[in-house]
Amino acid sequence: MFPNVERVVDADESIAINVSKADNTKGRKKDGAHCALAQACIRQKIADGAIIGMAISYLIKGKTATRYSTSVSVAREITSFDRHHDFAEGRNYVLSKVARAHNLAHTIAAANAMESAAHPSASSIALNLFARFQTNPPSARRPQTL
Repeated sequence: MFPNVERVVDADESIAINVSKADNTKGRKKDGAHCALAQACIRQKIADGAIIGMAISYLIKGKTATRYSTSVSVAREITSFDRHHDFAEGRNYVLSKVARAHNLAHTIAAANAMESAAHPSASSIALNLFARFQTNPPSARRPQTL
């Protein structure tokens, strides 16, 4: 879709976008790169391209894609546009800066933590078993009765 993008960054501040009747007419339903809000971003020279999603949106300028959090009001208008080709025009639609808990650095760290927990190394498994036997050796365990 945007092959020239070389890096993705989180937005530092929120932006407001105004949608015109022409953006609504030119936009395509169920296409985040060509919806009315994406058309408005391009028309207002905020971005060279845009991918507008229900939760996260990307505005592309040159080789950088800036990641924004899609506001609830924008998500509702996307739903309306996809159903009826009707994006309410003239309002200041907000794409918000990404919250710290959802920024790229935090998301990557959480994914890495989940991956290492899901696939522990053989040495960490061995250390865990060794620690269990040190605190509760087999000879100290009670025999199980059936």
